[in-house]
Amino acid sequence: MRYSHIALIALASLPLSASTSPLSAQSLAERVDAAPAGRVQFTYAARPGVCGNGRSYYMAGANSWYGSFNDTDRREACVAGPVRVVLDRADREIVSIATYAGPVPQPIAGVTDLGLVRASDAATYLLGLAERSQGRVSRDAIGPAMLADSVDATPRLLAIARNQNAARATRSSAISWLGRSFDERPRAVRDMVPVLVTIASNDDDNQSVREQALRTLARLEHGAGTAALLELARDAQRGWLAQQAITSLTTSGDPRARAHLRDVVRAAALQDMALAAAIRGLGGEHASGEDIKLLRDTYGKFDGDKSRENAVAAIATFGGAENVRWLLALARNPDQPTATRRRAIQHAYRGGTPIPEIIKIYDETTDTQVKEAVMAVLVESGEKAAVDKLMQIARSDDSAARRRRAISLLGRSSDERVREFLASIATR
Repeated sequence: MRYSHIALIALASLPLSASTSPLSAQSLAERVDAAPAGRVQFTYAARPGVCGNGRSYYMAGANSWYGSFNDTDRREACVAGPVRVVLDRADREIVSIATYAGPVPQPIAGVTDLGLVRASDAATYLLGLAERSQGRVSRDAIGPAMLADSVDATPRLLAIARNQNAARATRSSAISWLGRSFDERPRAVRDMVPVLVTIASNDDDNQSVREQALRTLARLEHGAGTAALLELARDAQRGWLAQQAITSLTTSGDPRARAHLRDVVRAAALQDMALAAAIRGLGGEHASGEDIKLLRDTYGKFDGDKSRENAVAAIATFGGAENVRWLLALARNPDQPTATRRRAIQHAYRGGTPIPEIIKIYDETTDTQVKEAVMAVLVESGEKAAVDKLMQIARSDDSAARRRRAISLLGRSSDERVREFLASIATR
């Protein structure tokens, strides 16, 4: 009896094993295709550094947030957990992909849950969608594939990046993810550089994709793309490419890139837009006092409007008494273009120049536009000395147009003295 009972148990288990075997042998793509109509979801292990609230946002690496969140969501913990992908389908054709990370919610009505799958299977399936699908599905499949634990998708991303028949949004997404490192596993960045350089250098390729390739070169870990960017930036025969390479270098913060920017600014030999990009980068958030001094000392060599504009803005943003004095001298210099002087007046005032010094510029210049720039600063200031000067201009300036302009500007003031002054003018 005992033997028969055991045998029956063993036999009873055989049909169950036979029925589950085909399911376990199915690929994830086959399981998705076989699911009932409507949405399908599956979960898989996330790589280190991925967390979320499970329903509206997730984070992949430091300060890389995706999705949407309100003030309530911001107060919730970012929980490390599995990635959850929800596929919306129309007649079993996938029309959109939603990605979540963190706690898995309770079963949702109308969603077929395939449960936990291997991270490698999820990445393979999603990258297949990126390679074969159309529209936003192709683009949106890349992100969740990159969140899969212990998966290096670099070779397939490079293949997508090179494919000029793929949608540019998909290629740009693939290229962008190549530049993101959010775990400690080493990647073969040396294989990325030549592909990205080829894409960026191809004049027949899409311009936005080429720009993304350059930006990604600047973001590669360990500065792996800096040398290539420097070479591209030095190619004066490729005007657009050199300019964009310089722009990308300005975002890297790499000391080698900053040394090149100093050389470019010191020589001041590039076309205006390329030189302006170098100036903007040199005077950006990584600027030192020596960098700003270089901009002041070299300013006289800048021929283009954009280069001068970026230099003035960088000097003003850095601030400090020495830079304010330089701006004030620039504003007073009648040999400078009027547009430059107007910008210098605004920056000098906002940098802390006392109103009496600004008023002196009005009295010294004969340039109507410079005078108008001073008047704009006076009304912005609202100080007593500024209001007094505007009333003087309105009363006795030798230009009727400037008198009218001063009256118009004073009309914005709530100062009781101004109201009385305007009333007295109106009765004349």
